[in-house]
Amino acid sequence: MEAERDDLVRPGQGLTDPIKPTPEQVSIDPMKPSQGYSAGPGVQAPAVQDAIKPGHGTIIPYAGHAFCDSPGCGEGATHDQKCKGCHAKMSRMTLVIQVVEHMSKARALFLNITVNMLVALNYDSVPTLEAAVAHILELVQNDKIEYCERGEFAHTLCGATYADILFSMRLFLPTFRVPRDPKPMTFTRILLNVVQDAFEALAKQFKADLDALEEMSEQTRNRFIALVSFIGHLFNRRLVASRVVAQIIHDLVGVKDRRPHENHLRCAYELLQIVGKELDTTSQGNVLMTQFQKRLQELTHTRTLEGDDEPLYSLKARGGNDALNEARFKGWPPRPATQILLKYEEVDHELAIKAWDGLKDVSALPPGDMHLDRAPYREKEGNVQMLISGVMTATTNAVVFNKNLSALTGAQLKEEISYQTSIHVSEIRLFNKDCVEVMDDAKLLSQAP
Repeated sequence: MEAERDDLVRPGQGLTDPIKPTPEQVSIDPMKPSQGYSAGPGVQAPAVQDAIKPGHGTIIPYAGHAFCDSPGCGEGATHDQKCKGCHAKMSRMTLVIQVVEHMSKARALFLNITVNMLVALNYDSVPTLEAAVAHILELVQNDKIEYCERGEFAHTLCGATYADILFSMRLFLPTFRVPRDPKPMTFTRILLNVVQDAFEALAKQFKADLDALEEMSEQTRNRFIALVSFIGHLFNRRLVASRVVAQIIHDLVGVKDRRPHENHLRCAYELLQIVGKELDTTSQGNVLMTQFQKRLQELTHTRTLEGDDEPLYSLKARGGNDALNEARFKGWPPRPATQILLKYEEVDHELAIKAWDGLKDVSALPPGDMHLDRAPYREKEGNVQMLISGVMTATTNAVVFNKNLSALTGAQLKEEISYQTSIHVSEIRLFNKDCVEVMDDAKLLSQAP
C-alpha cells in the first residue's frame, strides 16, 4: 500500500507539538507529539525579518526584553512607549514569530489545530497581514525538495499542506479598506500579491546566478521549484486563475527565441504535474495543457549549437517530459507520497459525540464549527455517524454526523471530510473500515453490524 502522508516530515525533524492532549481529551486515540513536522531536514524556518519600511529602529528581542537601536529611543534603551513606530513594529514582529511557529508545527492530519491558532491572532492592519504572509511564503520557499528515483521530477514535501492551511484561513481573517483603493484588501489578495513579488524576485535571482556563475545555484533552484509548486496548489484550490498558470509556463519555457535553462523545464514539469488534472477538467484548460506539452516536446528535441547533433538537455530533463506525457495519458494518477490515506467507520452517536468533544477541546474542529456548544447530531432514522481516522495511525481526526450512506457517493463523502479536516479533496484517498478503497463514483453501503 502507498505510504500515508500523515507526517510530511518524519518525527524528530521538527519542533515538538505544543498541544499534548490527554487520553481523556481525545476519546479515540490521543494525538502523539511525534506526529508533528517542520520544514524538513536541513531546512531552517526563516528568520523573522522586519517587513516594514525602515525609519524606526530594529527591535532586538533579548532575555524577555526588547531593545530598540533607533536614535529616537536612545542607544540600548529598554523599549517602552518612547517610539510609537517601534512599538507597532515590535507587536508586529511578535505576531510574525507566532505565525512562523504555528506553521512550522503543523500536522497534516490535524490542520485545523494550526488554522485555529493562526486565525485567533490579532491581524490589526494591512502591514501586519502582509508581514505574516511574507514569512509564511519564506517557509514555503524553504521547503524540502524531494526527487524521484530517476531524478527527472522534484516535488516539495509540505507545499500542499501549506496551501491547505492558507486556503482554510482565508475566510476567517479581517478585510481592510485602503485609501484610494476601491477594492478591499483581503487575505487572498495580499497572498497573491506576495506570491507574485516572490516569483519575480526569484526570476531576477536566477538571471543573476546565470550571469555570475553560468549556473543556477542549488538554493535558487530549490526555492524556485518550491514556489512554483505552491502556486500549482493554489490553482487547484481555485485561488489562482488558469491564465496565471499559462503566464508562468510562458515565462519558464514559452519564449520562442530563447533556450530555457534545464531547471526551468524542471519547474514546468512540476507545475504541470500538480495542475494537469484540474486543467483538463475544462475545455480551455485542456487546450492549454496540449499547448504546453507541444512546447515541452519541441524543447526536448532541441540539439546543441555546436553541430554535433547532441541533445541540448540531459536525459533526466527529457525523461521528465516522457513522465508528464504518461501521467496525462493515464488520467493523472496520484504521485507517491502526495495522498493522505483516511478511513471511515460507523459508530453510535454517543461515541461520535465524545470524539467530537475531544477534538473541540484541542481546537481540532473546522474553524467554522469552533463556536458550536455541542456536536451537530440529529436523531433521524437511516442516518449514521462516522469517525474519520488515518489508515495507519487509527487516530480520530474528524467526525461526520447525520449522513445517509445509501444516498452518498465516495466523492460526496470526501467533500465532507475535506471540510472537516481542511485537507483538500484531491489529496484524500478514502477507505472503509476493512481498508477497501472507496472510489469516487461508488455508492456507500452501511457497514453497521
